[in-house]
Amino acid sequence: MLMKLIIKIFLTGRDAATFKLSVCGLLAAVLGLSGCTMVGPDFVKPEAPVQTEWLEARDPEVKTEPADYREWWTVFNDPVLATLVESAYRQNLPLQISGIRIHQARAQLGVLVGNVYPQQQQAIGGANYNRISEHSPNSRPIDDSFWQYEVGFDVAWELDIWGKFRRAVESGVANLETAIASYDDVLVSLTAEVARTYVLLRTSEERLEIARENVKIQQRSLQIAEIRFKAGAVTELDVVQARCW
Repeated sequence: MLMKLIIKIFLTGRDAATFKLSVCGLLAAVLGLSGCTMVGPDFVKPEAPVQTEWLEARDPEVKTEPADYREWWTVFNDPVLATLVESAYRQNLPLQISGIRIHQARAQLGVLVGNVYPQQQQAIGGANYNRISEHSPNSRPIDDSFWQYEVGFDVAWELDIWGKFRRAVESGVANLETAIASYDDVLVSLTAEVARTYVLLRTSEERLEIARENVKIQQRSLQIAEIRFKAGAVTELDVVQARCW
């Protein structure tokens, strides 16, 4: 269809005025076509089955009032945990790499957006001062000096008729959103892992303290059983059982 339009325009352009109008019509047609024609299907977000609420949302023990969960670890009121999460946030290398990838994706998107507009290929400029030497032969007594300026540039513009650059911009936007989502995913995983490890450490410390207290209780029970056995209040069986415990 576009080729037929071009042939028709050039066939009707017999004089200069008509040719100019034909060229303007051709440019308008090309610009209009580039603004509405894009090759390939539009991206459609795939449907994924996701629960609208937690399975335990109706449990009376689950709090349902609005709350800010961005710093959920602060509900433990543990300054050591808060310090560890802050240190991990500032020093974790995978998280920093994910942040750098966001800047990289944003820079690539800027390049893709710039391809839609005219591109400056080359620009040159300069100034020269010319003056005839007084000692040159056959020189005239008048001042024949002058300045010479030169400025030039080269601009190229590829019309996005079939949507190549616009599709690239859409891809760049998707890559940027993916990088942001990856950063959020790493951040959530990092804070969760720090909190989980800290809770496990505290739990192990509590269990170890309870085990030590149990050892002291068993040792005290053995001493009591031995004293009662020596006094003839119990048999040796009680002592043996206290030692086995």
